[in-house]
Amino acid sequence: FDLEEMIRENVLSLKTDLEKNYLGVDYSYDKKNGSPIQVYAHKGFMNAIVNTILFNLLKHAPKNSLNKIGLSIQNESLELICENLIGKSREGYGEQTGVGFYLLNLAKRQLRGNLETEISRIDREYNFNELIGYKDARELENHDIFSLRFYIPIKELTFHPPKKQ
Repeated sequence: FDLEEMIRENVLSLKTDLEKNYLGVDYSYDKKNGSPIQVYAHKGFMNAIVNTILFNLLKHAPKNSLNKIGLSIQNESLELICENLIGKSREGYGEQTGVGFYLLNLAKRQLRGNLETEISRIDREYNFNELIGYKDARELENHDIFSLRFYIPIKELTFHPPKKQ
């Protein structure tokens, strides 16, 4: 399936909630060799990963903030980046607690990936980006940033036909 489109559909499905909470999402992505990023994976599992990230954004990001989701191929891995500004709704956000981190750690193990969290912005340039949600959202100052970087090796997301015996 087209991973770029799946993520876009997930973000768009929350557009009303984003607008109601005065939140914007800067969805940025690259295409692989000019084509959409196609993956062979369990679509429901990938949806669960993306929705976990988006629901955490709705729960924790301060009003009027612009949050970022980025998708690209980096060094033979699919890279999914999420940057949320952190409001005052949760102390210790970066301690990897809660159901969301359980699911992301499960995905990391199952897809032989890597999950990194940071408390700073992740600099990455993308070829395409869209603003979804509250149109006046902006990068706010004086808020902590929680960044999540999820890598999945491309070989785990490509089709390998069974070998004849």
